[in-house]
Amino acid sequence: MKLTLYHWEPVTDCAKVMICLREMRLDFASEYVDILEFSQYAPEFLAMNPAGQVPVLLCGKDALCESTLINEYLCEAYPDRNLAPMDPKGWYETQAWGKYLDFNLATSVATLGWQATMAPLMQKRDQASLRKSVEKIPVKERQAAWAAAIAGAPAPEHLADSRRKIELAAKRFEATLAASPWLHRGQYSIIDIGGYALASTLPRLVPDIVNPKTTPRMLEWLERTGSRPAVKEVMGMRRLKEPGDVYAPGPEHSRWG
Repeated sequence: MKLTLYHWEPVTDCAKVMICLREMRLDFASEYVDILEFSQYAPEFLAMNPAGQVPVLLCGKDALCESTLINEYLCEAYPDRNLAPMDPKGWYETQAWGKYLDFNLATSVATLGWQATMAPLMQKRDQASLRKSVEKIPVKERQAAWAAAIAGAPAPEHLADSRRKIELAAKRFEATLAASPWLHRGQYSIIDIGGYALASTLPRLVPDIVNPKTTPRMLEWLERTGSRPAVKEVMGMRRLKEPGDVYAPGPEHSRWG
């Protein structure tokens, strides 16, 4: 079955699927979607994902969305190469970890990362032209998210909540890694891939939370994961010339958790 991945830079959700595909040694066609130019809202892309979000994995004629679900699909579709325990309890634990990362880390990293690195870059662009581009976004939820992102700093309560959730996640990583070199059952899995894709920038983004004194095991795990050939290959696929880490506006903050 032909696989085509529509993705942005090898960061967060896009990196998650790109790494999984490389680790599973699956050939795929790479289609770059420049989200800073709003290419994800072109009619042909919205025909695949009406939410206007990357990544999208085209499997034959089926368009799969949501990075965590895509990786879980790949584990089931290619059982001889899967990166997760497939017994009922192991699969449940895998999905529980995926949900935890999505709900507690993804939005928080996007919020703090956008404020720290992307907002200043966007301020250098022509603001009138940028606002017109945002007004043309046909997905109202994403239009609102982009409008808020370019308007200024996130709400103080969102910044505080993001830091709180990242600190809780870091403590969970540290406790889990005390008993195992990997995050699930002592074996490298899609949980490590998803965790790395979200957490790899944390030593630079929140050094007061993720550092050698507070989270030594987490830093060792990040280095161990980042040194894998598949991960190094994916992280080397970056196209943007801007220095430093890059982020995109995340989904709306949950009122729960």
